[in-house]
Amino acid sequence: MNFMKMALLTFIILALTGCTPAEPDNGGGSVPSHKDPYYPVPESEYLPATQPSGDMIMDFSRVGYKWGDEDIPDVPVKLILSPPEDGADATEMIQNAIDGITDGAVLLSKGVYNVYGSIRVNKSGVVLRGEGQDESGGTVIRAAGTGQRDLIVIEGSGKRQVDRISSESNVIDDYVPSGRFWLRTSAARSFSVGDEVVIYRPSTQKWISDLRMDQIPPRSDGGKITQWQPGKYDLYAERVVTKISGDTLHFENPVPMSLDRKYGGGSVFHYHY
Repeated sequence: MNFMKMALLTFIILALTGCTPAEPDNGGGSVPSHKDPYYPVPESEYLPATQPSGDMIMDFSRVGYKWGDEDIPDVPVKLILSPPEDGADATEMIQNAIDGITDGAVLLSKGVYNVYGSIRVNKSGVVLRGEGQDESGGTVIRAAGTGQRDLIVIEGSGKRQVDRISSESNVIDDYVPSGRFWLRTSAARSFSVGDEVVIYRPSTQKWISDLRMDQIPPRSDGGKITQWQPGKYDLYAERVVTKISGDTLHFENPVPMSLDRKYGGGSVFHYHY
């Protein structure tokens, strides 16, 4: 699922579930405020930091390298590229450079690089680097053409395998708001600090029907319509367990989607590649 679809889906989820009362418990008896040094709640001039449901503006300030606790390594430059003349497609040139090194940086000299395809980085230790962020004097990678796709894809090999224990929800609370850094689960004893897990939300028939995504009207141009089906829009969020308090698991980054029991609840599972 690309970023725009994910953002739209998250907005729909919040809009649909935003009136459900939240359970104000973080395993320590209180909901964090924006003054909480461990779980800050970002403020916004457009929206209240926390909705009546408990859903809050998500704090993704720790999604960077090593959660921001360590500086990004300054790896040596192995190859230096210059923008193609006359704005020609730079996709193959950049991809060949990335594929041609085992580690280090590919430096894109300042200028505009028109990319008509996707650039893929699938090796650890390989960095794509530019010269400045100024559009008029720095390095610009431009998504050229008209096709919708991911411009830069960073991925490993293999497929994620989720270690499902049961198809039943193991999240205890009737409602877990988006933006919270913890949740309560009946499977807490199965996890340890440092475990890599997925927070799972099913796409149930009731959820789809309430969104009316199984009632998509015909297109004016006669194009194909695909009605949503249960199980086709399940959501998974990879997280790391940072703390365990009884039946409460804490994570390094927030729960990105509300978990509502009337829509199937949610679960926490181990996963591996």
